[in-house]
Amino acid sequence: DFQRNSINAVIGQVRASSDAFYKSSLSPWSEWLTGTQGKAPDNGFDPLDFMLKECHNRNMEFHAWFNPFRAVSHTRFSSVSKDHITKKKPEWFFKYGNSMYYNPGIPEVRKYICEIVREVVQNYDIDGVHFDDYFYPYSIKGEFIPDENQFKKYARGCEDIHNWRRDNINLLIQEVNETIKKEKSHVKFGVSPLAIWRNKKQ
Repeated sequence: DFQRNSINAVIGQVRASSDAFYKSSLSPWSEWLTGTQGKAPDNGFDPLDFMLKECHNRNMEFHAWFNPFRAVSHTRFSSVSKDHITKKKPEWFFKYGNSMYYNPGIPEVRKYICEIVREVVQNYDIDGVHFDDYFYPYSIKGEFIPDENQFKKYARGCEDIHNWRRDNINLLIQEVNETIKKEKSHVKFGVSPLAIWRNKKQ
């Protein structure tokens, strides 16, 4: 269908919750493939390799779509493997609502996310890297992001925590872009921000 409609690029998700839809030494296989995080698909199947080859066979670009910050989709119901990064480095994450998120205010976290992207750019002939949900989680009434200590430690001269959080995102995007271009200069990098044209609540 894509080919018939002259689509020239496909964006396919490869990372949903600090997991992988590809062979990785950094992340466990996604639960969305087998129902259990860390369990490999049957017969050595590699979803990213499959999507990539099918696109290239039809002269389409393939862009790997990452969710960079969500670590655990649901703290009660998600399958989380015993070697998941949230268990190795719990200090890197915060719980908000029913989910766990990376704290991008920690320099080591941003470096790790860059390494996640680098692994895919190195090992697969992708044409682009695509980010979605590249921001802090949506506000939940009565809940607060517990990152005051990291703000004090890594403020970088920012006096306002909200500006600091915005700058953390700016830094990550810059660092990821530099990582990609250093590895393979032809690989594109794109971000899908949420399209809010007017915020009635505010």
